[in-house]
Amino acid sequence: MINSLFGIPIYSDKIILNEKEIFYFLNLEYKKLNQEYGYKTKNNYVLDNDSIKNVKNQVLNHLNIFLFDYLKIKKNVNFKMLNSWCTRYETKANANGHLHSNSLFSGVFYIKVNKFSGQVRFHKNNFWRNLLPKCLDVEFDESNEFNGEYWQTLPEVGDLLLFPSFLEHSTLPNESNEERFCCAFNFYLEGQIGGDMNTLKIKLE
Repeated sequence: MINSLFGIPIYSDKIILNEKEIFYFLNLEYKKLNQEYGYKTKNNYVLDNDSIKNVKNQVLNHLNIFLFDYLKIKKNVNFKMLNSWCTRYETKANANGHLHSNSLFSGVFYIKVNKFSGQVRFHKNNFWRNLLPKCLDVEFDESNEFNGEYWQTLPEVGDLLLFPSFLEHSTLPNESNEERFCCAFNFYLEGQIGGDMNTLKIKLE
């Protein structure tokens, strides 16, 4: 028997998007990113619109399941959505490896994708060596949760992923003739943590 210790959790599930909600996301105002073929919404709070309150509530419900039911965080703290934005990637476009700063947990759901839109990939940090040092180039017959350098999945419409914000991730190139749309967001905690000697009260604006 092998026990997996100190793993990094990635929560995955689905949210339901109706035609009006999809239309809202696809028709937001986008601006070009620095990388070629990539665009981001000018609005950094796209999930605050009342017309898609149902979508935001679904995200919040899944976040509570992830943090309180699976990770068993005590419910004396809350997690507040800091921001939310959509990205649009044309054919051949990809997102380079990045993490989400000034945040504790992040997530993404997919609005318009197909089987050629490109996988999302999560990378093992070079300083996180759970098996062998990076300087040893040992070959493996197959990749798994113990020896892998990354984990990736091909998203479908409605797929939701939640993960710690420090976890680096990227997307592979969009090989489809259609644009790829997704919505990302960040969370930070509010409340009191620590004991008598190290109490910290966090209140977000």
